Amino acid sequence: MQVNGATKLPPYISRDADGEILRNLENDGLIIIEGDSASGKTRTAYEAVFQYTKKKKGKRIVIPKDGRTLRDAIEAGYNFKDRIIWLDDLERYLSPDGLDDSLLRVLVSHETSVRIVATIRSRQRESIGQQSSIPGVGAFATELSRFLLSFATVHLPRDLTQSELFNAYQLKDDPRIAFALDSRNEANGVVEIIAAGPASVQKWLTGAEGGNRLGAALVSAAVDFHRTGYLAPIPFSWLREACLGYISARDMSLNPDMNFDTALRWATEPIHGASACLIKADDGNLLPFDYLVDYAQSRTFLTSTTADGDTVDTTSRFSFIPGEVWHTLADNISVESPYFLACAVMASFQGHPIMEDQLVRYLEEGEIGRDYMDNGSRLVTLAYACTLVKVCIPCAFLSNELDLRILLKELKHRVDGSMGAQPRQPVDATTLLILDQIGRDKEDLSADAPLMQAISSMGVDFQLTVGDAMVVERRFDTARSWFSIAANHGSTEAKHKLEEISLKMSHHPHEA
Repeated sequence: MQVNGATKLPPYISRDADGEILRNLENDGLIIIEGDSASGKTRTAYEAVFQYTKKKKGKRIVIPKDGRTLRDAIEAGYNFKDRIIWLDDLERYLSPDGLDDSLLRVLVSHETSVRIVATIRSRQRESIGQQSSIPGVGAFATELSRFLLSFATVHLPRDLTQSELFNAYQLKDDPRIAFALDSRNEANGVVEIIAAGPASVQKWLTGAEGGNRLGAALVSAAVDFHRTGYLAPIPFSWLREACLGYISARDMSLNPDMNFDTALRWATEPIHGASACLIKADDGNLLPFDYLVDYAQSRTFLTSTTADGDTVDTTSRFSFIPGEVWHTLADNISVESPYFLACAVMASFQGHPIMEDQLVRYLEEGEIGRDYMDNGSRLVTLAYACTLVKVCIPCAFLSNELDLRILLKELKHRVDGSMGAQPRQPVDATTLLILDQIGRDKEDLSADAPLMQAISSMGVDFQLTVGDAMVVERRFDTARSWFSIAANHGSTEAKHKLEEISLKMSHHPHEA
């Protein structure tokens, strides 16, 4: 971020997670810093490594070009002893011919004394686990996803806590931090502004209004592909085809200087040295900046006030995904893709039947069976897509005759694996997000509602464990929701936990 010509990094705003990261660096092995885009993962990891190497003289940092390079170095016998391997955007290094679970086992063996610091966006970590059904990749993805659960994970929220805000105000002499503090509001936080979140939105919208219409159309197509439930990196050929839903052929013919090479450079150019609107993945495909997806989805419907003072919801430019996106997706996505089911369900909510019709045809022709619809991993992908595009999870499942109990069993497996580990590990961010949403969706539901019946079928122990996981992540409102379910089933332990949360909130109301 640049303000008044400043080019160096702004001073570091200390995060609550700093101590935990440094403690984990004292041990050999892998530490993963996970969070959304614009949450400060890379800077936090950088500062932790800098502080650690400053204290431990002689420790050297290795930054591999890619996963294949790292594999080649290990196979060539490179000595990583007492090295710190830096893997920013871990997903770029992971592949069957690059970094996989067997290679990680070699690196973190007791003989190497190596430390690995990795950052990963929550969506990308989830996508690893969702590739288990893809031929040729599934075994790799499954083993790797399980192996990563055995290492320390620190979740970094996008919003600063009260103590972190205090730290930021101590650095207000820096014009960039002062600007971020003065500009922050309910929509945009300090870290987001420094990471160029709002600036990327402005660039996108300005581009669509004439600054670079073709570049903005590529960005819009990428954003909407993610809103369909397709969360993997997107081939540029798909974006070229789908972007005609946002810019007319006439516009392109009247502007002969428009070309895709220039548009792509515009869309992938970092803003203020931070994030770009489109991010290149290691395979050359493209991802939309998560911040833009969140922005678009939050403005699907806008609330306005009539002259009589009544509030009404109105549609916006983001309300509907153009048909070009759905047709491009339907022409290219395989039924074996971990995202096919999620895309088919999202299409039904958008009123565009092409993907839903494909799913029905595959079922009728016997190309897929009930086991496909009952695959826990696929159902988690669908539920995750629902949380991202603000679709009610029970509604999505019930309207497509999908079993909520299978979803909850898969989530239980993930929660038990983390909370039961020694030492206990944080539950992955995707599972937390889904369970957080389910805890909210169950509000005001009767005991015989399908969601409540599915939750009840999982038993009190599961409800307590989810509540405990929410407390660890300081999601106290959702923790109360899950403990309340257990208490309604007669759990005395749940009632005690509810009292503890109420007492805590009375002493620290700002944490509610």
